Amino acid sequence: MIWQNGSDVINKDETDSLYDDPKTIDAIKYAVSFINKGFSPTAEDFANTTPDQYFESGKAAMITAGSWMANEYLSIDGLNIDVAPMPKQAQRGSICGGMGYSIAAKTKHPEEAWKFVEYLGGMDANIIQSKSGAAISAYEGSQEPWAEGFPKIKAQVFIDAADYGYSTQYVESRRDWVTLEEDIMTQIFTGSISAEDGCKQIADQVQAILDNK
Repeated sequence: MIWQNGSDVINKDETDSLYDDPKTIDAIKYAVSFINKGFSPTAEDFANTTPDQYFESGKAAMITAGSWMANEYLSIDGLNIDVAPMPKQAQRGSICGGMGYSIAAKTKHPEEAWKFVEYLGGMDANIIQSKSGAAISAYEGSQEPWAEGFPKIKAQVFIDAADYGYSTQYVESRRDWVTLEEDIMTQIFTGSISAEDGCKQIADQVQAILDNK
């Protein structure tokens, strides 16, 4: 919702927090409004029942979820589902990420490991990954088999999202502030503090971390 509203959590240079941007605050206010209006379970409700459990049991009509949930949702007997892109606000925006491969620094077989990782990054391996349904492949032109594996839903929606996807939640510095972000967001969504006060607290604390980098 932050991305859709034309903002972000951090700037492109990873030097400034954007949690105190008015567009960010408005997006969080909008998200909280679903709870305040009774359209969404409360944060307390989620303490005992996860969002997926609400959706899979038919107690929630819609859920925001990623492509990786397709297999699970389609395996639920009697759960009639389909997919739609997130509604457009100021712009389209969605999470966009993927799987990565790495080699252990102390591997006894670095050459062989590199050859295998190189293969995993190629077209053939990505098509195998797509056909498995485990995750959408990253290699351009290899995603079609993944969509074809889910004929009951509009799976192409997930592939199209790459055109307007964001991955700023994966920036390196986030490991230093993800916990405080989650803690304050919990306070916002439980109503302990306002969206404006909470976002400004996050911005101040994240900025202090960035300034010390």
